[in-house]
Amino acid sequence: MASLFSGTNHPHKIEMNFFKADNDNYNSNVKLKDFEFLNKLTEDKCEIDSPNRNLIKNIAIPIFIVLFFSFFYLIYNKIESIYYGREDFQQTVAIFEKNYNKEYLNLSEKRKKVYDKYYPYFNREVAYWDYLKAYYSGDFYQGTKNAIYQEIALFSMPLIGMILMGLIIFYMPWVVLKVDRKRQILYVWNSRQLLVTRYCDAEFGYAGTLMFLKLYCLDKKTGKLIEGYFKPNISYSTGLLVSRTAENKHFVTFINTFMKEGRDAISQTNYSRRKPLVWFNKNPLPADFEQQISRILAEIDKKVKNA
Repeated sequence: MASLFSGTNHPHKIEMNFFKADNDNYNSNVKLKDFEFLNKLTEDKCEIDSPNRNLIKNIAIPIFIVLFFSFFYLIYNKIESIYYGREDFQQTVAIFEKNYNKEYLNLSEKRKKVYDKYYPYFNREVAYWDYLKAYYSGDFYQGTKNAIYQEIALFSMPLIGMILMGLIIFYMPWVVLKVDRKRQILYVWNSRQLLVTRYCDAEFGYAGTLMFLKLYCLDKKTGKLIEGYFKPNISYSTGLLVSRTAENKHFVTFINTFMKEGRDAISQTNYSRRKPLVWFNKNPLPADFEQQISRILAEIDKKVKNA
């Protein structure tokens, strides 16, 4: 879970700040569509996106497209090479066949061996399979004996890359942070494990200019309360044309305004970002969602009481 939510390798060393302690005002002039972190906004809840969106949009999709065209270019180039290679091989066979009866008996043993290699292809059309076996045998073309292994490796690299990028694009769980104004909690989940914190206890920190939020979950083995981290999808530059630092500030003021004043202080209508056309990503809410929330919040209360 740390690899998905962590903003840094050592988040516990970063100084944390309470959301409720931030007194900056929300900038209502900014359009909701310009917030890269916002997926959905309703009266009682809002949904905050994770960097999975940027990973898919800015890295996985471009790499997949490049690998896709590279792979099919390699296939096209190989098919073309086989087609013209067989034609050349057929012509070479025809030359040897034409001169066989005239020259064979007068040739040296070394030259006879060359004729003998082509002899099985005399008096017939060379099939593509015959050409490929001849090509990769290494007997007719220099340096081709192990070429098949090199070509398998060459074709495998973009194919494996396409599969990996495809899994990221279409099947990687789309992790989101839910901000529940009615219950005054923030929570996120992945692999059926829930992380949650109350808004009054919610904290954020920075690793450089990279923001991450601290939440809590129960260790699967020990059942003890442990920290977890979520990184909101705040890009280096977006439609806002501002720096990451400014976008971090927009995020904090957005959360505070929504939790304290409600949706109407931000927008008079609900908002929802359009999802991708092709969508296979699944991250179902844990079946024991309410039970996990109750247990985690109870452990948080114990921690605060004993602090």
